[in-house]
Amino acid sequence: MASSLLHPRGTWHSLMLCLLLFLQPGQHDCCKDPGHVKGKFVVLYCPLIQERLEMREWDPNCLNTTNLPLRCQRDELEVNICDFLPNCSISMCTKLNPMKSLISLEGLNCSVTLNWQDVINCCREASRDHFTVTPKSSWTNACSVITKLSPGQEYNMMVYRVLNGSCSQEASINVTTKPSLVLNLTTENRTVDSLQIGWKPPRDPQRHTYTYWVCLINCTIASENQFLAEGLEGGTKYRIEVRAITKSNVCGDAVIIDAITAPNSPVNVRVESYSPHSLSIAWNPPKDPNATDYLYRISWWRENGTQVGSDSIPTSSYTIRRLKPGVLYLVQVNSNISGILSKPAEHQTLTAPLPPTNFRIQMINQTVAHFAWVNPSSPFSAIQLQWSAPNEARGNETYPNSSDQAVLHNLTPSTNYTFTVFSAVRKDSLSRDSVAFQQHGATKPERVTDLKCLPLQDGRSLKLSWTCPASAVSAFVVLVSDQAWKNEPNCSESVVIQELKPAKIYQIKIKTFWYNQYAVSDTVECSIDITVALLGSLSAVLLLLVILCFLLFYFRRPRRTDASEEQKPDVGLPGVLGAMPVSAFPRYYYEQLSDSAFGFAMEYQQLQDTGRDQLQSVAQWHENQAKNRYSNVLPYDNARVQLTLKQEDPNSDYINASYMPGYRKEKEFIAAQGPLLATLYDFWRMIWEQHITTIVMLTNCIENGRVKCERYWPLDYTPCTYDDITVSVITETIFPDWTIRDFSIKRMSMSEVRRARHYHYTSWPDHGVPQTTDTILHFRDLVREHLDKMKDNGPVLVHCSAGVGRTGTFISLDSLLCQAQDQGEIGVFSFVEKLRMNRPLMIQNEDQYVFLHQCLLDGIQPPPKNDSVIMEHSAVYENILTVQGYEVSRV
Repeated sequence: MASSLLHPRGTWHSLMLCLLLFLQPGQHDCCKDPGHVKGKFVVLYCPLIQERLEMREWDPNCLNTTNLPLRCQRDELEVNICDFLPNCSISMCTKLNPMKSLISLEGLNCSVTLNWQDVINCCREASRDHFTVTPKSSWTNACSVITKLSPGQEYNMMVYRVLNGSCSQEASINVTTKPSLVLNLTTENRTVDSLQIGWKPPRDPQRHTYTYWVCLINCTIASENQFLAEGLEGGTKYRIEVRAITKSNVCGDAVIIDAITAPNSPVNVRVESYSPHSLSIAWNPPKDPNATDYLYRISWWRENGTQVGSDSIPTSSYTIRRLKPGVLYLVQVNSNISGILSKPAEHQTLTAPLPPTNFRIQMINQTVAHFAWVNPSSPFSAIQLQWSAPNEARGNETYPNSSDQAVLHNLTPSTNYTFTVFSAVRKDSLSRDSVAFQQHGATKPERVTDLKCLPLQDGRSLKLSWTCPASAVSAFVVLVSDQAWKNEPNCSESVVIQELKPAKIYQIKIKTFWYNQYAVSDTVECSIDITVALLGSLSAVLLLLVILCFLLFYFRRPRRTDASEEQKPDVGLPGVLGAMPVSAFPRYYYEQLSDSAFGFAMEYQQLQDTGRDQLQSVAQWHENQAKNRYSNVLPYDNARVQLTLKQEDPNSDYINASYMPGYRKEKEFIAAQGPLLATLYDFWRMIWEQHITTIVMLTNCIENGRVKCERYWPLDYTPCTYDDITVSVITETIFPDWTIRDFSIKRMSMSEVRRARHYHYTSWPDHGVPQTTDTILHFRDLVREHLDKMKDNGPVLVHCSAGVGRTGTFISLDSLLCQAQDQGEIGVFSFVEKLRMNRPLMIQNEDQYVFLHQCLLDGIQPPPKNDSVIMEHSAVYENILTVQGYEVSRV
């Protein structure tokens, strides 16, 4: 190629020069010193434009660099070419040896390395006779790095040798430099199953001819500077490589990035629980390969589009707090991997409205009931009033949010109803109800009709008759001039009133009862005729004379003495300390109550030392003293409740609580002190370990400015955790004298969730008694009705402040009423004595002892008035030892 580039005149010029040199004497050795025999190599390289080389002639001496083809360049390099003396037979090189095996190693984007082979001798040796070429040398390797090339450009490279103005035959090769790196490789868009990749072409001259090699899962060629990879998995990281490719299929170096597809959204976003101020949200993770590594971003918005809050969590549930009651919220949950969020999963929900308060029954008769309440301050749409009764379908009425009263009609007489009120909020297709408040009420019974009276022949009696009501009744009372004469459990439709006075007008009424509700019949005036009275009196005198004669005859006959009869010793209170028939209890009560309750004082005094000789060693240990609310109210060792012992604490089995007997079982109750702040966890641990499902609380947390019991349940519907036990309030129903709550109890290490009902009596003063018996009797009936349904459960936990006074009175009342109902007997003294053998000071003072008797009296027979007022008396023999030093210290 080089020879074709030379001018034709150059050949003759070289031959003439060689001939002159040959004729000069002393110049017959072509290579005298190998170190001085050097040659030049010329590399001529030209870019190929449209796959052809534009070339033209230049100076034939091969050294002129001023007349190169367009865009061509020329490099010269000088190397030693002789490793030994040549065997020359002529003194002049007639023709340079050619080069061979020109190759290009892997080039860079701005340089190319050329390798070729060259003969050691500088020229071909010619015979004088025949001018035959006789190579006398071996080949050696040579190389050259050609720099400052354009990236991605195809070049034609020619290499030839220059010596003394002569050029050898050239060797040529086409070489393409590497293209440059692509620029700004980025992820332009992503979905759960695709990645949109984009980049900028390199700034190479031939970039418009480039294609691109893109590798993700598989490799493919892209003709544009963007690529869409589809069929991918959500939330997955992929490595992406992009290379530029020239039209000669020369690849550039790879640019590599990592890209992540968008994760799928969570599914089944739902509300697990709610309250007026919180929402518990849960969802299911998507079925992405890396879903276990996801975080979740939860955000919540008001209905007006205002964002309220957000959070990022690793779990699939979250409780949003500090919300407004009765408000619509939009909850959004995004899956998050490495900061890449999914599309939001949305759920609209409502917080519960606040409930109405001060719900009360203003009036109730046989068929109509009037109600009132105070509307809540939070937004709500309506008030729902529901009622239910045994063997009746549930009723329901809706009232607008402007109403605070309601009247129900068409109720059934003599029926126990449960009335429930709650507020409701409605927005769009969503609705939410508040917690409910209940009132228990009974409709009045129907009155008797057709009341009639008929005087009898004895002149001192009246026979009454009437028509019984159609509705059920719990008792009938005959009122004679407003005084209760007879109490009957059933309607007999007739009764005889005796021991009346002749010639006196009596007003007769019949009072029908349905528990604490009653109705009075119309009044009928009756009298006894004087004639009938006289005849009756004469008959009575004659009968009396006959009886006297019989008695005289009986007592005047001789009597036989039995040697086996002995005088019974005086036991102090004969016939009182043991059980007595229910029918004898009223007379016994009034006898003991007479003379300033002297009889009760004597009984109570005999109980003072009961059980005092028993050990209380565990409660007196130094490590357990701080667990006692009062230093003189300590459980006996043989009756104390023992908790499960913790390995790290040898005293962890102690709590100030005692097993107590009831009517049905020896450990039917547990009497406990009100928990201290330091013993709240022990209190709940006892409830869990003893399988307690009923708690009776007879004190307020604070009384007369002093803490009587730590609050051991949540203030609202937000769960509270006591060490490893979580307690939640499910429902709370507030009545004038008590409150009923339902608790949910869960231990963190267990999946079991238990329920317990909390009966909290709030009208019993410390060291005293309630003003009336009807509320505590009603409260006891509620507890007993619940206990009869909850059979085969743990003991009933009863506590006040110290767990002795009010606690002992309640346990005695319940057990003795059960005894009266089942056996027809009541044994107050013996039962209280039994209690005091299990825990000291049970029934703390004489007033509580007398109150217990009055509750029993009113429990076995209806009181003479609707409200049984506790009779005032002065305790002549006050039990000073019981009261003195009772509250010695409070830890």
